[in-house]
Amino acid sequence: MKKNRIFSIYLLLFIPFVLLIFAIPFAIIYGMTFLLFWPIMSLFLFSACLLYAYYIEYDNIKRAKL
Repeated sequence: MKKNRIFSIYLLLFIPFVLLIFAIPFAIIYGMTFLLFWPIMSLFLFSACLLYAYYIEYDNIKRAKL
């Protein structure tokens, strides 16, 4: 269980960096300015990380009750 949680934390930290690597060329190619793109992308990443963390904790609580 602890090993799974450590892996999940690493995955949670790894996902935003991968998305950023893909997001920067996307922003340059399509001519989006970082003033418009960066707040939208950061909100998306923050909400995705929160949802992922909530899913992990909900799964752990559900397992603990069983």
